[in-house]
Amino acid sequence: MIVKKAKPKLQLHIADSALIARLLVGIVCFVITLFIVMNEAAPVKYDLKVDGISDANILAPRDIVDKLNTEKLQQEAADKVAPQYDFDQSVTNEMQQKIYSFLSVVQKVRQLQDKNTQEKIQELRELSHHDINLSDENMEACIRMSENEFSKLQITILDVHRQIMDKGVETGELEKAKNDMQQLVEKGDMRPELKQLSFDILSEVIKPNKTFNKQSTQRAIEAARDSVSPIIYKKGEKIIGQAERVKPEHIEMLKELGLIKDSDQKFDYRFVTGVFLIVIFLFLIMIGYLYFLNKKIFTNRSELILLGLIFITALSFAALLKLIAFQFIYLIPLLTAAMLIAILLDEKLAIFMNFVLGILVALITNGDANFIFIALLGGSFAVLTVNKTYQRSRLVLAGVAISVLNALLIISFGLLSKDELKHVFSEGFIGILYSLLAIFLTIGVLPFLEATFNIVTPLKLLELSNPNQPLIKRLLLEAPGTYHHSLMVGNLAEAATEAIGGNALLARVAAYYHDIGKLKRPYFFKENQYDDNPHDRMTPNLSTLVITSHTKDGEEMAKANKIPLIIRDIIRQHHGTTLVAYFYHKAKNGEKAELVNAEDFRYEGPKPQTKEAAVVMLADSVEAAVRSMHERTAGKIEGMVRKIIKDKLDDGQLDMCDLTLKDLDKIAKAFLRVLSGVFHERIEYPEFKVKENTIVVEATKNQRESAKLEEGRTSS
Repeated sequence: MIVKKAKPKLQLHIADSALIARLLVGIVCFVITLFIVMNEAAPVKYDLKVDGISDANILAPRDIVDKLNTEKLQQEAADKVAPQYDFDQSVTNEMQQKIYSFLSVVQKVRQLQDKNTQEKIQELRELSHHDINLSDENMEACIRMSENEFSKLQITILDVHRQIMDKGVETGELEKAKNDMQQLVEKGDMRPELKQLSFDILSEVIKPNKTFNKQSTQRAIEAARDSVSPIIYKKGEKIIGQAERVKPEHIEMLKELGLIKDSDQKFDYRFVTGVFLIVIFLFLIMIGYLYFLNKKIFTNRSELILLGLIFITALSFAALLKLIAFQFIYLIPLLTAAMLIAILLDEKLAIFMNFVLGILVALITNGDANFIFIALLGGSFAVLTVNKTYQRSRLVLAGVAISVLNALLIISFGLLSKDELKHVFSEGFIGILYSLLAIFLTIGVLPFLEATFNIVTPLKLLELSNPNQPLIKRLLLEAPGTYHHSLMVGNLAEAATEAIGGNALLARVAAYYHDIGKLKRPYFFKENQYDDNPHDRMTPNLSTLVITSHTKDGEEMAKANKIPLIIRDIIRQHHGTTLVAYFYHKAKNGEKAELVNAEDFRYEGPKPQTKEAAVVMLADSVEAAVRSMHERTAGKIEGMVRKIIKDKLDDGQLDMCDLTLKDLDKIAKAFLRVLSGVFHERIEYPEFKVKENTIVVEATKNQRESAKLEEGRTSS
């Protein structure tokens, strides 16, 4: 049976408290972000009524159609559309054929010479009763009229019939067609009796020949409506101005935009749900990014709080700037946040957070696509520009570069949008001003955040490495041996840390401060002694206590002088739990050796927790050991360096840091490169002596010995 080893209660408690701290930071940031976005992204609503007076200039937040006026114009166009009919030409042709047939019969009967009028009337009735039925009076009129009148009759009938049938006779409108027909007949130049005859004949040959086509009519109406372009208010265009009278079309548009206050309006679940889902989605992405790609910050409570503070401050600042309503002014919080995260935390995280903040600020300000692109591209360039900046003055130069790029981006997108050139270049100039404000804001806030969160930036490290720093200056004046030792350790630590991919600048600066605890009792340490050694008069235990206390003293002095925590940790860890071998062996060789416990002669620790702390420990031991060597040949120096590294490894001093054997080999080689430049062989210069105003050059000791050796060889 396998028994799992239970974790210590203290370890579980620390892990639980760290988890609670991360959850608390995440929840607070999420709630504040949700509140800001919901409060600022929600459109402002106006209390307006028809025929009332507007108390504000209301601009369209997006393109919006004036539906009422557009509908009015479309209806006017539709009303002008004539009804569409289907004409039956066969009816027209049939009626025309009847007319021709009847007139032909009349003409034929009129030409009969052997019959009287009554017989002709009878003949006409028999021949025409299938086509047109007329009264006896009309029949007689057809027979008795002159040839000229008959010609007029034919012309009138055919012409009127054509006009009426071409116009079309709709079912149910036959009487109207007859009335129109009678009016046309009355205009003719004939006797009343013949006009009546024409009308009677035409009445027999007028039939409906057109049918209303509903589908064609509807298509014509729709085409007419579609031909009317909608009245559109573009984004940013004034819908209604201050002190203007409110019209129904204004109310309709503002209602569609959700900008009208409604006492009966219920909670906007759609808006709240949309914002909630967007914010929670972005936070899940942020948590995933930190957990999988930047666990260092995810597990560091202080840095996580700093990240949340920058994030919320930038978002709040953007919401505050919304009152000013200048589009590109929102570059200030975005650029500042991106640069601060890059300098204080991590440049990759800064690019990612710039993306998240760009989306949220766009929601808050209803920003357009151009603004989002400019914010994302400009922020990414700002991160790359300020990355690895080692002087605050260089930040100003970086700000100039960022300003120029943002101006070019604004101008480029303005040209793509086909804006006026004057407007485009004025916005580009405004972008320069906002970018410069962002960089100056970054420079101003940076020292405060560095001090508050114990963040060590390259800028801060360079400031700490200045020889005029109080502790370093004291070290030079009060403990010169320790000062020069620290400089040498700094050179070794920097080269070795750079070789293994660590923070070389941090290692060098930490090495400058690692022995500041010796300022409390400088003459108790060998490098600051001349003739007298106070340890000769002290017990080994007391000497060990004095020697080992310099790590704790150094930490306290560093804290009092506001040295960052990461350097204080290296001061405390740079000896780990190493054995003070000299005094331990001295105690072993003294009285009551059997009572001597090695643990009483060790530093308190803790062991180095980081690569940089481990390298400073090794550099400290190597520098002291090599300096104490009598013969510093390359081979012996290498042997000493590798022996010290092996001893530290065997003693377990490197167990808490993540150095590999390959890293230790790189560290050894880096140490040797630096030491070979310091302890290289030097030329032995001859001695000069003045004898009787003449300079006599004497051979060096080595030259004399070589000469004797050569003389002996010659004699033999």
